[in-house]
Parts: sequence; structure tokens; C-alpha cells
Amino acid sequence: MTTNRNAYAEVTVYHAVADSTFLCDWVANDHLDGHDWCPTVLEPGDDYTVIAIDGHTEARYCPGCGYQLFGVSTLDPARPATGSTTSSTAA
Repeated sequence: MTTNRNAYAEVTVYHAVADSTFLCDWVANDHLDGHDWCPTVLEPGDDYTVIAIDGHTEARYCPGCGYQLFGVSTLDPARPATGSTTSSTAA
């Protein structure tokens, strides 16, 4: 799992991999050309995105329509960021 972090907003974006099968929960037909549900089904091994704010999972997004996914998958714990941050200042 890779992690991108926005330090200003305490938002972390996880690129996670599904470990179980779960469905999208989108039901607004005006966003899907007359369909009343998103047909996306995530299978084990499929990539999806998780948004966490201040360490708490806020949403899991469907790669098909962008809506929050229905169901719960087990997520790996976040790993601490590695590498150094460099800052240059003008003298």
C-alpha cells in the first residue's frame, strides 16, 4: 500500500487493495445515464482509494464512479513516511 500525505489538512490517501468482494453503494440514477446503481464490484486484489482524516478512515472510493464503497475491507496499518524533507530558503 502506498501513502500520500497532505500535512496541512491531516489527510492521508491510501491506495489499498481489496481483500474481499464488495459492491459500490451509489444509487443516484441521474449520475449514471439512467442506471439506478453502479455496477462496479471489487474483487480481492482490485485497487481502490481510501481517504483518512486525522488517522480515521473517512471513505473508500469506487474506481467505477467515485462514490463511497459499501462494505468493509481490512486495511493494512499506515506505515510512517520515510525519506527526508528538504527546505530551501532564500538568503
